[in-house]
Amino acid sequence: MNKRITIASALEIIASGTRDKGLDCETMQKFPRETSYLQRKLHLTKMQCYIVAVMLDNAGDPVSPDDLADHAEANRIFILGLQNEMDMLVDRGVINVVGGGRHNVWNMHYMPSESLVQAVSHNHELRPEVMSDLTYEEMWDRITDLLRACEFDNLSFPLMVEKVKKIMEGCCHLDFCEKILSLNLNDADMILLLIVCNALVNKADDYVTTFDYNKILPHSSCSMIVKQFKNKTSDLVVKDILENVDNDEEDFRLTVHGILLLLGEEYVPEDRKEPKQTPAPPNKQTIVPKNMFYNEDEQKHILRLKALLCQDSFVSIQQRMKEAGLRTGFCCLFYGAPGTGKTETVLQIARRTGREIIRVDLSSQKSMWVGESEKNIERIFADYREKLSQSELAPILLFNEADAIFSKRHVGVNSEVEQMANTMQNILLQNMENFEGILIATTNLADNFDPAFHRRFLYRIEFKSPSAEVRKQIWRSMLPDMDESNIKAMAERFSISGGQIENAVRKMMIESILKGRPLNTDEIIAICEDEVQKKIVSLKKLCV
Repeated sequence: MNKRITIASALEIIASGTRDKGLDCETMQKFPRETSYLQRKLHLTKMQCYIVAVMLDNAGDPVSPDDLADHAEANRIFILGLQNEMDMLVDRGVINVVGGGRHNVWNMHYMPSESLVQAVSHNHELRPEVMSDLTYEEMWDRITDLLRACEFDNLSFPLMVEKVKKIMEGCCHLDFCEKILSLNLNDADMILLLIVCNALVNKADDYVTTFDYNKILPHSSCSMIVKQFKNKTSDLVVKDILENVDNDEEDFRLTVHGILLLLGEEYVPEDRKEPKQTPAPPNKQTIVPKNMFYNEDEQKHILRLKALLCQDSFVSIQQRMKEAGLRTGFCCLFYGAPGTGKTETVLQIARRTGREIIRVDLSSQKSMWVGESEKNIERIFADYREKLSQSELAPILLFNEADAIFSKRHVGVNSEVEQMANTMQNILLQNMENFEGILIATTNLADNFDPAFHRRFLYRIEFKSPSAEVRKQIWRSMLPDMDESNIKAMAERFSISGGQIENAVRKMMIESILKGRPLNTDEIIAICEDEVQKKIVSLKKLCV
């Protein structure tokens, strides 16, 4: 009877069976059971099975192509033909480059990645690192490693950029990463900015020279950057993020504005700090920071909107629109199923951009408008215009549950109530047409909106139910101590919104406190199933 096979035992058999035996395509045919198992568990080709086996057999020391040849006393030319296999392993994050240079293949050195070590140790499939779990310090450790690998010629610039972008996109829960993405920079400008930030954060260096970046950035990019800084056409100059140092066209540093935007006041060098001024009165609104998780398409639109509403961008865009004779107001519609984060997203945008929210809850105030509805609608916008004129930052006028008043106008009016509703909507339309600030409306029922309102929303973002991957991120953020397999199972089994997940977690905590013990699997499932039933009831109501 065959002994139960594991990833570790399969790799051990391959490493032992190839030692000093020579290596060619036929050699790996001697391990059909082991290679088949590794192909299924780790998605490796037969030759990649050999490469990984030798690296793990090397007791934690870096492995070069020369070592791969020595292990099996293989022909060096044959090993040279495995370079593509090793490159694929690097791209997948199975092994890491730790030394050497891309222009000297024999001098390259590799080591198993942490995800590979964990997969072998626990006999599970390779699991990509979850970027949403990274701390600020861990994010910087990975960025620094990638910059260093590219600097020492261990990683190509395009591959380094690709890996950096994955970190940035995966770490949107960190302010720094979200702000870097919102700048919408080209690859070379983004990497230069990260080099400058890295120098300030990790080395306390206020500026970088050609020595710091010319081995990382392609030569053509360096020349273009210098030219654009000289002509003041670089996005980094236009957005007041980087500047030259003492008129040296090849030395760069963050502007004070760039430091405050990306890193915070504590990183402003003492000799560049402005004299302290009397602080402005504190904002009476307190919005608690909250990690938000979105589907890919929503994430893209929300990042663009956040970038637009950052004060420098907002003022610049409004000025250009005014000069072009266009309306300067920004009316946005957030629509989608309940619990998908529409209102919370407005709050977090306001917090991130430092803007005050003027909330208009139409559903709770509509009963007060009989006879005075037109005046009340006019007063909302008049009060907003007055607030706008007195504020340094344009506040956000929030119409929550906007379907209460933005619904389709009545045709063939038969009552005073219908006539009043149409009059209110006409006043809304007129005010939106001439609006000069920021208006965001949220609704669960966008299909009920009058077409005239749809045309007046410059941006319309649909909040769809979270995908299984997004649900997994939400569960993980709220239950960080729960086993990963349980989180994955709940995310895949229960198709519920982020708001429902939060409700379920709160119920779990309450039940656990009342029972004086952690909940068992059946109790957790029962709570989740209760949220599923609520979702079904809610959808039925929306369809009525």
